[in-house]
Amino acid sequence: MVNDVSRKIHFFQVEWVKGNGERIQKDLKFIESILNSYSNQIIKLYNDELFIRRHGVKNNRSFWRLEKIRKDELPLKFNELHLKEDPLNLQEHEGLAEPSHFVIFDGKIIGAEYNHYGVRWVNSKLVRIINDYLSNNSTDVVRVEIKPIFRKELYNLLERFIEIRGITIKIATNYARLLAKEDPESFGKMFSAAELIDGVWLSLGVTIGSRKHVEISKFDRIKESIKRLLRHPEATENLRAINIRGRLEGEESIEEFNLLEEMLVSEKRVAKLDERSRAVNPESMFNAIVDSYYAFENELKEYIKRS
Repeated sequence: MVNDVSRKIHFFQVEWVKGNGERIQKDLKFIESILNSYSNQIIKLYNDELFIRRHGVKNNRSFWRLEKIRKDELPLKFNELHLKEDPLNLQEHEGLAEPSHFVIFDGKIIGAEYNHYGVRWVNSKLVRIINDYLSNNSTDVVRVEIKPIFRKELYNLLERFIEIRGITIKIATNYARLLAKEDPESFGKMFSAAELIDGVWLSLGVTIGSRKHVEISKFDRIKESIKRLLRHPEATENLRAINIRGRLEGEESIEEFNLLEEMLVSEKRVAKLDERSRAVNPESMFNAIVDSYYAFENELKEYIKRS
């Protein structure tokens, strides 16, 4: 009997950026035309080797699988009869595949499986693949942003803060440097005191205080910086923690909130591919993503721009 496993599903908004900075949304055919040019191909992306495969289109939804291929640093196999370990002895052209599944809804929303062993954050890889295409092909847009979707209550929560005792952020240093370059006014100052060594995680604590004792413009700017940090296309892959400790309007006590817990995410039981594999059955995973989309449909509508 094939068991099932638990899988988390995250949702992302797709926006296209024109040369003048205007952000627009496009239909499913546009993003499909780009991804189809990579379908059934091996993609070398920095240190990763990826394989992308299209599983079809139905009801203005496009079904895909993005696989992470491992050809080195492989485990050994164990022989229980002889109580010994042996190499896997894969051919040079063979490797291990860890698939992550995703569904594109109307070209505007993506629901994606979080696979700890494969591509954890599908949106980040798709951004790099698509932007590589856009840099080499002439279209009416210059880049794509595929941004994590948070519960609407998160932004209402941020607006209710009247005192922020502290903000704790754990962020990849390479990402911190990128943000500082993109937005020197907000993030440049935030990360200026840190020594940004490549390839490590930076833990940063910031103390602010009460809105009474901080210029309102500065206080609001801090909250806007947090919103931009959360909505950045690379946030999911490069943020491990962002906690705010403070007091909300109408409350007396100081509370701490983990903002990453406010991502729009569902958790479903999904059938495994077989008894021995840790991969999931594609149809079962796609159905789980579609079911999760319907469960969040009212919230997701807020992120669809009507043309």
